[in-house]
Amino acid sequence: MKDQLRATLIIVSYGRPDLVLQLLDSIAQHTPEPHELLIIDNASKSAEARMITTHPSQPRVIEAPRNLGYGGGVNFGVRNSATETVVIMNSDLQVTPKWLSPLLAVIEQHTAAIAAPLYLDGDGNTIESGASITVDGHVLGSRTSGVGLKPVDHVSAACWAFNKQWFEAMGGFDPTYGLGYYEDK
Repeated sequence: MKDQLRATLIIVSYGRPDLVLQLLDSIAQHTPEPHELLIIDNASKSAEARMITTHPSQPRVIEAPRNLGYGGGVNFGVRNSATETVVIMNSDLQVTPKWLSPLLAVIEQHTAAIAAPLYLDGDGNTIESGASITVDGHVLGSRTSGVGLKPVDHVSAACWAFNKQWFEAMGGFDPTYGLGYYEDK
């Protein structure tokens, strides 16, 4: 009997199936928690979507009718997710051992609205761990290392865990927001 799913991992993909396949490999290697893999193909060439569909992790691939951008692709994925806890992921990430459990714990225990991991470079150095925003709008980056819960005002949406109902109640990502860092063109 298959364990009850704890999260839907949503990856918005456009034009770089090699990156998605590397991410899927890292998820398969480092994610023992029961999860659903949902790939939103943002109107790439159909051959690219087929490459992802054949990955041994058996992701569910939904082809968007047009390029929805990252935010629109995430919203589309959340609407199609099978679980209450959702994790959105950029396609150029790779995960490491024990990455998912801490994120799920704070969301399932309602300790935080959004949980994000430390973002590390290839050498294991912290490149982002959230930021504070001052009253006059300045962003003060943080370089906290280690594991633990740390309240912040901002953290990159490269990898977020959250409750599906909360995200939908907030209205999801604003669909008028353009194509992020041009990776979705």
